[in-house]
Amino acid sequence: MSERVMGDPVRPVPRLVYLRVVAHPPDWAYGYSSDWERQAACLAAWAKELNEFVRDHRSQDAVCLRVEREVKQCCSGCDEQWEELDGCCAWCGRPVEVGPAEAGGGEEGRNV
Repeated sequence: MSERVMGDPVRPVPRLVYLRVVAHPPDWAYGYSSDWERQAACLAAWAKELNEFVRDHRSQDAVCLRVEREVKQCCSGCDEQWEELDGCCAWCGRPVEVGPAEAGGGEEGRNV
């Protein structure tokens, strides 16, 4: 039998784990080519131009910037990515919190 760490029950909770800013260049920046290498070269040139724009504000091209959020389910006790093993968090070993439906308090199987 594996050794379990006792403590408050844990549950999966959403946690923000990564942020990045994404720029969507105008269509012309792709170079109107179906060749991926050519598109990569055109986008690298556009990115260099965008950096210069940020530095000196001379470009008038519309650029769409957005923040992408990456959220993962994590353990409420140890903040590691959620993995359950034998009714416990696979990382910290604390027991998983049992909700009312899981504890038999639901209406399943009951003749009403």
